[in-house]
Amino acid sequence: PIYDYLMRHDRSMCMTMGTVIPFGNSGWFRHTMGWMTPPNMVMLKSLRRPEDRETSIRKQVWQDAAFPAETLTETVQKSHDLFEIYPLLCYPCKVYDNGGMIRIRDENGNKVPYDGKKRSKMFLNLGIYGIPKDIREGKEFKTVHAVREWEKHIRDVGGFQHTYCDSFQTEEEFEEMFDHSLWYKMRERYDCDGAFKSIYEKTRPEVDVWKWLKEEETW
Repeated sequence: PIYDYLMRHDRSMCMTMGTVIPFGNSGWFRHTMGWMTPPNMVMLKSLRRPEDRETSIRKQVWQDAAFPAETLTETVQKSHDLFEIYPLLCYPCKVYDNGGMIRIRDENGNKVPYDGKKRSKMFLNLGIYGIPKDIREGKEFKTVHAVREWEKHIRDVGGFQHTYCDSFQTEEEFEEMFDHSLWYKMRERYDCDGAFKSIYEKTRPEVDVWKWLKEEETW
């Protein structure tokens, strides 16, 4: 039951099956090949061409972030202003601050040093999956710029982006979102600095998004 609950969004790929298989609801497909769905995620990624990977970054949005519950209204408004993608996936989650990378700010929204006390706070998780309105209407859209503005909003409200998403943040911005204090301390204690990749290097996109960012600046 726990596995089924945690993986409950996999079958529909978080509401994105219509993007993955646009003709999936047509009669001929459902009657002849519907039994093969949903497709295996690993198989889809292994068959993806380089141009498909570019499309997933520049023509689509796949973002998932958690943020303090009291900032829901402004966060949904920001998503609407930037992307106009619906439906949205939203659900509550309790976040714990144990002095690691996920930190909870004080009542004034300020960052505070960890004092050894365990804290928790109600957050909401928002998933944005799909094609921005401007692209659906055939217009040019600065997707990388828009996602970076979204990431800035999440940093500003004290939230965090899930690291399976494509992050277009710089390393400095990434470390502003995720507190690396304990991580640096452990690397120094065990003398492993340089032996392993940083968290930023492990989670950033494998493609050069900065090239596309510069191209968008010319539009």
